[in-house]
Amino acid sequence: MPCVLSFIISADINECESPSLYSCSTGFDCANTIGSYTCVCEGRIRNSDGACIKGFKRHRVNMRLNEVYTSALGNKNSQEFIDFEKKITAAMVKIYANNDNYFGVEVERLTNGSVIADLGITFTDTDTTGISDLLVAVRNNSFGDFKVDPDAVTVVITGACPSDECPGNSTCKQLTSDTISCPCNKRYYYDGVTCIEFIVIVVELSLENTFTEELKNTSSPVYQELERNVTAELTEIFKDTPNFKEIVILGFRNGSTIVDFEIKYRDDPGENKKTVVAETVKEKIIKTGNLGNFKLKSVQIQGTPPEPTNFTHTDVTQTRIDLSWNKPIGHEFFVINGYIVSHKTTPETQFKTQKITSGELNVVLSDLQGDTFYVITVHGYNDEGDGDKLRIEVTTKDSPSSSNLVIIIAAIIVVVLLFIICLVVFFQLRKRRHHKQSRQRAYAQPRFGMNLTRLPTRWTHHYNYEDGDEEASASGSKRLYRY
Repeated sequence: MPCVLSFIISADINECESPSLYSCSTGFDCANTIGSYTCVCEGRIRNSDGACIKGFKRHRVNMRLNEVYTSALGNKNSQEFIDFEKKITAAMVKIYANNDNYFGVEVERLTNGSVIADLGITFTDTDTTGISDLLVAVRNNSFGDFKVDPDAVTVVITGACPSDECPGNSTCKQLTSDTISCPCNKRYYYDGVTCIEFIVIVVELSLENTFTEELKNTSSPVYQELERNVTAELTEIFKDTPNFKEIVILGFRNGSTIVDFEIKYRDDPGENKKTVVAETVKEKIIKTGNLGNFKLKSVQIQGTPPEPTNFTHTDVTQTRIDLSWNKPIGHEFFVINGYIVSHKTTPETQFKTQKITSGELNVVLSDLQGDTFYVITVHGYNDEGDGDKLRIEVTTKDSPSSSNLVIIIAAIIVVVLLFIICLVVFFQLRKRRHHKQSRQRAYAQPRFGMNLTRLPTRWTHHYNYEDGDEEASASGSKRLYRY
């Protein structure tokens, strides 16, 4: 009789989902494996008795080092392994010199593949940047004396796929029956916490090079040779720009030869990669006029424009704000159809916008409210969309309130009243002085028909005696009075 083989295929059961199906000591966690489970001290450390202690978290990391592997490195008791472990420990101490949460590193094993180091790195459970710091150091080639492939650092997790331990934009990968990794999907990279999308800048480069039909075929030797040469030249130009990842040739087009390529960067909050690319193109390509052995015709950076520069207000009143700005850095490499200026008050949710032609770099916002805080932005735009925005905050000048107006009017009235009082007092004093002078003049008039004659040194009075004073008249005597 023929032999009949029978197979029964059953799905893996996750024992960790049911407490009745697993048993782990205090402090240990259940981790599902293919066909079974294991108890792990994940994210903690063990004491000398093997107990799992809380308060610490332990990361398991695989790192590929560009070193020559020898059989002695496979033996943890060999002097070569011990020396290698000391070099790794020293590199870690340098990286975490300013991180008080770093506890230590243990080299679990060294395996072939250049040298793959299986590491256990321990931090206190309050640490938030440990693995991120390691990745930054590796990508900046700052891991001691080692040369490390920036993309060959893998965080290993105990468990089985699928796993909710994997961050978004990653794919669970089963390494062994009880370990997994979570490599980020294409166009993403791991920052120590999650998978972040690369910043991609697309550039169009026109070269004075004869275009042939073979350059349409990515498999042709002509295409591949030009791809290698252009990639090498562009990598040399951009490799020293911060957080550079790689150059990817997208293809060649007719028009002499148009090269479409993209530059990948890891995220850098402090820099706009559009302006970094523009400045690098200007300094290292435009100034020389060449790309290696190729003569350059033109460069165009695709996408929306970067933010303008020097955005400021030149005048502010109660109801208007005068604004001005400068073109973006490297604006000559971008298409800019115009600018959009938007403004709103703090309570408002919608911006009011004004479109400005690309030739104008100023605008006046009018009909505004006095003593009001405004958020104002400006950005360029083209057919691909809105560019990066630049923002300022301005408060309009205060307008007189009703209470202030009352105070001003009252002050004016007081001043007018004081002026009137001063006038009245002035005329009263003047009138009194006039009366006094009149009286003095009246007292100074001569009496009894006196005729005053001024002598050089004195006044004399000549009396004309009336009838009846015959004795004085007959004698002809005179009386002289001196004043």
